[in-house]
Amino acid sequence: MGAGRTNRSSASAAPPVQATAHPVVTGGILFITWFLEKEQQAKFTGWPVRADVAPPAGLKPIFRYILANNYADFVSDETRLAELRKCFEGYTGPVKNIGGCVSWYMSRHPNLRSPQD
Repeated sequence: MGAGRTNRSSASAAPPVQATAHPVVTGGILFITWFLEKEQQAKFTGWPVRADVAPPAGLKPIFRYILANNYADFVSDETRLAELRKCFEGYTGPVKNIGGCVSWYMSRHPNLRSPQD
């Protein structure tokens, strides 16, 4: 692929990358191109991004699974969410916000309002 050309793969979830002479960009393009080849996708242990490659043994193609039924209803059901949170807290313990990302981000952008305000 020459300089100034764009690599576009219909099977790629990665955005198109402008090819340059820079070794990091060129290496990235080579890796994505290699990884998306049919032979490599067939060796991959997860779901392939190519429609012409079968999923791992015992699994259906990813788009045959119903993954997000009634999502809006689910996140609107406060009782069900509270039950689910309680279930997860049984595994992990109670959720504690000890500053996390919001505090870190807000410390670097003091002109923004905090979500807690």
